[in-house]
Amino acid sequence: MFQCSESVTNSIKNRELRNTLMVELQHKVSNLFADVGDVERQTARATGDIPSFLSALENRIASFVKVNRHLTGDVDESEPIQSILDH
Repeated sequence: MFQCSESVTNSIKNRELRNTLMVELQHKVSNLFADVGDVERQTARATGDIPSFLSALENRIASFVKVNRHLTGDVDESEPIQSILDH
């Protein structure tokens, strides 16, 4: 009997944890999309034509990726983070 109740308790805890993580993931993804929209609008205001817009947007998104890699430790240490910020 004890094993069964422990298994159910673990199952409930795991389900609650999964639900909490899903809510957090949804929140993070919503924030990410809002950030991308903000970057897109700022880039559109700063550029005069579609080719310039696309090039600038690609560069900004690439910079986000590089900064994220620096923050998570997944980076070639030869490129200092300041060089990304200056770009």
